[in-house]
Amino acid sequence: MKGKIAIEQAEWEKAEQYFGQAIEMDPNFVDAYNNRGVCRQKLGRVGAAIEDFNSALAYDPNFTGAYYNRAQAFLDYKEYYQCLRDIQQVAKVYPDTLPVFFTEGLAKMALYEYDDAIIAFGKAIQKDSTNEELWINRASNYYYLGDYSAAKADIQKAMELDEKNPFAFNVRGMIAAAEGDYQSAIKDYGQALIIKGGLPFVLNNRAFAHLQMDQLGAAQTDINNSIQIDPYNQWAYRNKAYFFIKKKNYSRAIALLEKVYEKDPNIPLTTNLLAYAYLQQGQLDKACAWHNIYISKEEIIEAVYEINTCI
Repeated sequence: MKGKIAIEQAEWEKAEQYFGQAIEMDPNFVDAYNNRGVCRQKLGRVGAAIEDFNSALAYDPNFTGAYYNRAQAFLDYKEYYQCLRDIQQVAKVYPDTLPVFFTEGLAKMALYEYDDAIIAFGKAIQKDSTNEELWINRASNYYYLGDYSAAKADIQKAMELDEKNPFAFNVRGMIAAAEGDYQSAIKDYGQALIIKGGLPFVLNNRAFAHLQMDQLGAAQTDINNSIQIDPYNQWAYRNKAYFFIKKKNYSRAIALLEKVYEKDPNIPLTTNLLAYAYLQQGQLDKACAWHNIYISKEEIIEAVYEINTCI
């Protein structure tokens, strides 16, 4: 009882302790493992949370709530295929439900499966068309597919529901940047940060717009702040490499970009930037090899640098 009261009051440390005491008293207490897992996830101890959900499911393989909670933990842990497997277990009991569609959409988007994500978010919107988060997420997927008209329509709907949503301003800024309107993009990113400061992905997006406008000082500040908040975001390191290219420090740019590509080969423009950096160093073979990879990917986002020396 104390643990559940602590959860209702968002006192996660206390709740974790209470459920831990319950487990010590009864190591087979399935609900206690599940609830402690929720607390640990809220506290950012996602690995420990997954262990608790594993324990709950070991005692009760039909515990749908534990499957759902583990799916959310896997989402945080960037284990997207495991997330999808768990949410499908939930769907067997609760098919055609918003939480299932929403979780599926987030995982599919993280896996760059944008068409499937759009379908999932569309189904979620049918369940609750007043949830602006659903419209924003679907807009993001339309953006990544280059369907800016559909993305704009969804963002407009989201802003009608919540005119002060920072994530809506962020996506609208992304669309403006993709269409070459970097000044409007910077304005939207700035508005997002006014509403909710310290969003690393917004700082990074604004940095890219600054780089496109050759505002290198502002770009460097945003990149460094973004990495300080989230040192695992490979998009920020791609932008840092782009900054080094602008400064003609091609060796540092190449070193960063190759690490980015190794960790996540799906980040747009990485191969285009690598091709250009190697070209500036006079390494035509490597430049063309990276350029051919860029061409093969058929990226929606337009190349930063045009490479005309490769056949």
